[in-house]
Amino acid sequence: MPDYRMRWEAFRRGYILKSRSRQLGFRDMKYNDLVVAMSHKHIRDALVVNRRPNSEICLLTTFLDSSWPDDVPDPIHRSPGTYRLVLDMIENACEGILEHCRQRIHELESSQRPGFRPHRNLEHVI
Repeated sequence: MPDYRMRWEAFRRGYILKSRSRQLGFRDMKYNDLVVAMSHKHIRDALVVNRRPNSEICLLTTFLDSSWPDDVPDPIHRSPGTYRLVLDMIENACEGILEHCRQRIHELESSQRPGFRPHRNLEHVI
């Protein structure tokens, strides 16, 4: 389970965090279209796992304006405000991530043969 402070802050916002984070694996980089990293270090680590990923890899902060930090801070051993900041950053990036996925699907549809349908897991994004 995530850190209790993160679970509490998420719960206050209406989220229930049940899963646990894990290291990115080779298959993640091979079978996912988009990998969103929290920091520059995570991107470097991802490229060690798979030097030629099929995935597009980008920072979460790519989807935020320049008023936010460059990396999402790791809140462990920091003040409770850091947990709020992390969730603020994730929430604010969601619309940009969704729009990025929509644009990518549109590009794929435009470049494919008539009748092309995106992967079944992405159809709900359109």
